[in-house]
Amino acid sequence: MPAIAITPTSATGGATFTVNGSGFTKGQRLKMTVDGVGSTTNRFRAERNGTFVVGVTTGSSSAIGTHSVKILNDSTSALLASGTFEVAAVEPPVEPPVEPPAALRTFYLSPSGSDAATGSQFDPWKTLSKFYAQARPGDVLLVRGGTYSGQPAVDLLNKASGTASDPITVAAYQGEKPDFVSLAMYFDGVSYHALEINISGPITGSSCHVWIGSGKSVPGTNLAHHITVRRSSIHKQGGAVTAHGIYLSHKCDQITVEDCVLTGNGPSLPQDRCAGIHVYHDPQPPVVLFQRNLIRNWPKGIITYADGTPVVTGSILHNTFDNNDFHIDLRHHQAMTVRDNVGGKRITADLYDPIYASKTTQDHNYWGQTLNADGSLQAGSLAIRGASDGSNAGAI
Repeated sequence: MPAIAITPTSATGGATFTVNGSGFTKGQRLKMTVDGVGSTTNRFRAERNGTFVVGVTTGSSSAIGTHSVKILNDSTSALLASGTFEVAAVEPPVEPPVEPPAALRTFYLSPSGSDAATGSQFDPWKTLSKFYAQARPGDVLLVRGGTYSGQPAVDLLNKASGTASDPITVAAYQGEKPDFVSLAMYFDGVSYHALEINISGPITGSSCHVWIGSGKSVPGTNLAHHITVRRSSIHKQGGAVTAHGIYLSHKCDQITVEDCVLTGNGPSLPQDRCAGIHVYHDPQPPVVLFQRNLIRNWPKGIITYADGTPVVTGSILHNTFDNNDFHIDLRHHQAMTVRDNVGGKRITADLYDPIYASKTTQDHNYWGQTLNADGSLQAGSLAIRGASDGSNAGAI
């Protein structure tokens, strides 16, 4: 139920009273009157969590007594909430200030926006760099549909990190499909970020579309952790043949890639390490979770690689692989769980198992299926869980 709280409840003339609203409808257009009088500057919207914070400044000669504040529907003028404050003749005792919690902020991006704008829903920005330059924990950027070309590379070195409870999130506006062409992003030395967008086109001036970990800006010094890429489509189209979709470099940890579609240029390229997801983990072995992704048309679907002997731990679960030279290639010392994955056609006919690792738990995977274009099993295919004894099923 909508309500307002006014602080302080009493003060002398010339003071500023803060009106804190809660329980309002997300994005609702509101207006405020004081003693029945309003102005165009007293019109605003409720935040996405239904709150707002506005100020009322009284004149030094304001009438002593009780004053009324009303919050109305801007369209219908219907009364939604009300409260009062007191202008006192004598200044009340000084009390410790009570600061309301910082409101969560939502910003907007549009292909037709401008970085000189405010970033609001009706005055959106144009580039991701503009958002990340001022982002703070809990901030959300909603990206409107359309094509974003010519975006500068986004390097988050020395930019803000989120927190476990308030990550910094970039996501598509509900029901819309933004597409960033040839975008390169570097999550270097930051933590608690979430990315939910589409990237397509050739990779130029970079070895991947999304780079997580140090090494791009200042090699080996910055730990990137708790980075999540979800509900994203990354489609490599031309560009450097050695480029990856997502690259986990030195010093990263707690990385999640889930519910994504990663599409390459095609398999059978001479470059051994070109992959949908490439983990290069010297000297900091990460913990990773790759789940419910569709990974197709790469020389390697997922590859982990190192020059030394660190151990990558984590899980590869419920993914669909199709039309890759190798679906999963785990190198050196691993401690991975690979379970409930399905693999479609593999181009290369050779003697290697689709999974190569000495310390990996593998069960209930099914390789060698025939898949539809969207990655689903064709009619008549066996169940994804594979062999009933817990082993892997299906030879390639």
